[in-house]
Amino acid sequence: RAHLNQQQFDRAESDLREAIGICDVHLPPAAGLARGSLSHLLALTNRTKEVDELLKKGEAQLQSMPQKLAEFLCIQARVGLLTEAIPLARASIKKARILADGLQLPDSSRFLMELTELENAIREDHP
Repeated sequence: RAHLNQQQFDRAESDLREAIGICDVHLPPAAGLARGSLSHLLALTNRTKEVDELLKKGEAQLQSMPQKLAEFLCIQARVGLLTEAIPLARASIKKARILADGLQLPDSSRFLMELTELENAIREDHP
């Protein structure tokens, strides 16, 4: 957040909302990922009123794409940590790990590194 000003946040929010509208029609999984990004942005700016709805719909839109769903679940976990919804964060990390184990990704995968970072963060900050 420190690197972006309010105008940049507002622009990002506007762009994400526009992308969701377009992708809902043409590419629903992309809309799901954009919903995750928007929920993260809103959580960063403490505007959490619609976060739950965005996350629920975004997760549903990614059910047919295990790797993208796992990535979304990491975003959802970060949102849970930001909003102090620790049960949501834990459940998201657990589901992401189950999916990741089934994907047989290389240990050097950026996604696996992020997931491990989240697992460590939840263990250390919320034992």
